[in-house]
Amino acid sequence: MQRLHDPHRPESRRPAPGLPVDKPATRPLDHAFRIDPALDFLPRTLLGRSEARLIRMRASAQGVGADETAVAEGYVDEKRYYRALADHLGLPFIDRPVDLVLPAGREAFRAGAAPAKDTRTGFVLAPTGRALRSLLSGGRSLSGAAVTTPSLFAESLLRTGDRRLAIGASERLARRAPALSSRVAVRPLPCMILFGCAMLIAAIAFAGPDDPRVLLSALLAACFVPGAVLKLAAGAAGAFRTKEPAPLSDRALPRWSVIVALHREERVVERLVRSLRALDYPAAKLDVLFAVERHDAATIRALRGTRLPPNFRILICPPGLPRTKPRALNIAFAFCRGDYVTVYDAEDEPDPGQLRAAASAFASGPPELACLQSRLAVDNADDGRLEKSFALEYAALFDRIVPGLARFGLPVPLGGTSNHFRRRALDKVLAWDAWNVTEDADLGLRLARLGFKVSSLRSDTWEEAPVRLGGWIKQRSRWLKGWMQTGMVHLRDPAGLIRRIGFVPAIVVAVHTWGTVFAALFAPLAAFAAVRHAAAVWSAGRGVDAATLYFGVIALLGVIAYLVPVLLAARDRGLAITPGDLAFMPIHLLLVCAAAWFALAELVRAPSHWHKTDHGFALRRRRTGEEISHV
Repeated sequence: MQRLHDPHRPESRRPAPGLPVDKPATRPLDHAFRIDPALDFLPRTLLGRSEARLIRMRASAQGVGADETAVAEGYVDEKRYYRALADHLGLPFIDRPVDLVLPAGREAFRAGAAPAKDTRTGFVLAPTGRALRSLLSGGRSLSGAAVTTPSLFAESLLRTGDRRLAIGASERLARRAPALSSRVAVRPLPCMILFGCAMLIAAIAFAGPDDPRVLLSALLAACFVPGAVLKLAAGAAGAFRTKEPAPLSDRALPRWSVIVALHREERVVERLVRSLRALDYPAAKLDVLFAVERHDAATIRALRGTRLPPNFRILICPPGLPRTKPRALNIAFAFCRGDYVTVYDAEDEPDPGQLRAAASAFASGPPELACLQSRLAVDNADDGRLEKSFALEYAALFDRIVPGLARFGLPVPLGGTSNHFRRRALDKVLAWDAWNVTEDADLGLRLARLGFKVSSLRSDTWEEAPVRLGGWIKQRSRWLKGWMQTGMVHLRDPAGLIRRIGFVPAIVVAVHTWGTVFAALFAPLAAFAAVRHAAAVWSAGRGVDAATLYFGVIALLGVIAYLVPVLLAARDRGLAITPGDLAFMPIHLLLVCAAAWFALAELVRAPSHWHKTDHGFALRRRRTGEEISHV
């Protein structure tokens, strides 16, 4: 049986074998003042008395530990703080990642304690907040333990459990709820059948003006009507504004984590860090994680070359497949310290008060409110017609349609960024599907299936629209491929879906998924078929028949459903629509159609392949007026 040691006896100060340690300082600490147990042991040279009192007051006002405020706000360097703690406890200090045993995964991370693989060492400790105060109060034997920083502790857990984390990030949903995962539900044969049917429909649309073509085109047009009605209704409902909730005090604010998944984003790292530093939220309650692929040396180098605040961390994701954004989000989710989680993209510039607004909305909302979707806006709309169309689309969707759907209590397809989640709800739905390339929309529908609600947040996040046609096509095809995956997952059992969420919400799910896909694939083809039919009728000298009238009504409804939300949102945003913008809209729809066919072909060939959207190529970001030159 291992003999227990007094932690203050000299032999317990000896470094544990096999661990890289710094020897504790032999200089006595200055205990001439008593401010807070988490600060009292620090030497006067590291923290002055006036600073300690200020930290204590700020920590009390925010409802956090004095150690968290001291480190997060930069009063004390993290390594120096924990080296002093180790000296005070008479324990060795570990200054680099070590191998750990992972008996509890996320629980070990949140507790700040895990056993080392070297059994002679015992536990590795990185306490914060309550755990630190409990440790300082004594009453426990610390024989054989060692102290490290929370950042190094997280890095140790990540390195030790990289294989387990990689598998869990990819397979957690597929193993525990296979019917809701694209890994299991999306199969090659149904994809090939879908592709064959789409090709047959396209061939009939281009065929001669016979009755089968007219009938099929009419059926296709009927598929667009529910989507048009839904857009008009949601666009109108989105105009209503609810009363803004009262802001919360710093003490009432919850702990919050922000995740940013980065891949080949070295161009925008500096701007991203500047935007996240501008967030108005107590640093001791804010935890920012950058999830980066291990092979992405350029982005890692750019992050490490930027002066990151103490509460910003870099997580190097272990290798694995699929190499997608949701997989990286799942890995980072295991290391979040907050009770609420926000996802941002690399090019995002959120309003500084957005997290505070989200915290107030959650506090005043019902318990089933699981997610808030902030409004996404494009700030390089002046770069060209394509960017302007992107800006108008976003304005219609996030300023009108998404708030309208939330107001009706209907399923909301999330945007890929500026989503604010209750952590427990995100955990209950098993987080993101690593195999779905439109993980945001899938997650919004999965939340609805489990009875959670999504609402809209009146706070803007500014984004960069793609400035290159090739990049635009790849991004749009990825989105549409993800809609196909999401449709195959959530509508594989329509009767079960209706029983779970109701008839109308199930129709909305169908419109969100297959309605969006069919509109993108066939709307131009249906319009072409209608024009050919009308031309044939006209050349034959016949009057306007029922089919021509039907096509005309459907086309008019589609145009109204497309234009009305865009015009209303553009007016609200102050976006001027020129005749050139209107003339470009048909071209934009043809580009969407091309992207949809590209997506359908890739669904058969590579369903989980992720087309990366490159950022940092905007000519000018409208929000700040900053001129950006191409490299």
